[in-house]
Amino acid sequence: MRLELADALNALEQYANGGYDPVTVRRTAEICLAGLIGVAVERSDSSASLAIRAAALFSSANILSQALSTRAAHHIRDAACVAIGSLSPDALFPLWTALGGPDVGARYCLLPVLDYISDPRAAGYLTRILARCVTWPDGELTAWFVVRTLERIGDRSTLSSLRSFASRWEEFGEEPDDRSRRQLALEVARVIAALDKRAARRDNRSLLRPAKEDAGTLLRSPNDLPARDTEDQMELVRVGGNAL
Repeated sequence: MRLELADALNALEQYANGGYDPVTVRRTAEICLAGLIGVAVERSDSSASLAIRAAALFSSANILSQALSTRAAHHIRDAACVAIGSLSPDALFPLWTALGGPDVGARYCLLPVLDYISDPRAAGYLTRILARCVTWPDGELTAWFVVRTLERIGDRSTLSSLRSFASRWEEFGEEPDDRSRRQLALEVARVIAALDKRAARRDNRSLLRPAKEDAGTLLRSPNDLPARDTEDQMELVRVGGNAL
């Protein structure tokens, strides 16, 4: 399956440069779709780069859109994103490299993939991107996707990174009255508050967790004691009587 998916992607990337037969493109796209579904089902980390290539290919406007219906292209893009979301974040090195790299176009194509990621192990990669995107020309768009993903993951360890980004976002803002910048600042503040509240609820549940032995167990009558406990008590009584 992995080899078939790789061959299909190689062909589609060639078709995207022109000189294609629409029927061949559609058939190749069907092979690609089946391969991506297989990656998601098998959770094959070794196919991560293939799924990322497919997501980028069908997220950008290219000549393939003339051979495939909008619905077909969307199905393939969605299958690629689902496959990526099913894999270990540690296997997604090409994704993190593209999102954190200098190519704005590549980042734009792959940012929607983040909406499919919910593995807490992705938090470290995301916070590193968040720390760097403040000064990027597309930093605002990148931050929206990253902050939304961090909220979904819900890892309280990301709070310091979110607070740091919030303060730097205000510091680097050239237009303090810019409406979109204010909206992002408000969204980051909302996510920080939500994660703080979620962490507080967890702490309260831990503090209120009952002891292993409940009151009913501690106050049970001697008649309810296990046989071995009863025998031990009787032995203590006999020993005490002999001592007297």
